[in-house]
Amino acid sequence: MSHANAALTPRHRPRLARLVVEQDRSMVYARRLFNVSWLTAKRWADRYAAIGPGGMEDRSSRPHHVPTKTPQIQVRKLVHLRWKKRRLI
Repeated sequence: MSHANAALTPRHRPRLARLVVEQDRSMVYARRLFNVSWLTAKRWADRYAAIGPGGMEDRSSRPHHVPTKTPQIQVRKLVHLRWKKRRLI
């Protein structure tokens, strides 16, 4: 589901992308028509060209991996210490 301030909804993204990819309109024309930045128009057109209509849906903003994630053994030790040393109010 798109947020309230989204520049393009999933319904309008394919229209913009088809305009650029299939109808060979310029990126500048499409961005002005849909009132988005050039980069946003390019992003959706490129995704449409690479993936097709299925690529027009929202994606999770969650990272694919976290290289600096705290190791699980250290997390367990910290949780244990916090539990052991907690102050009761």
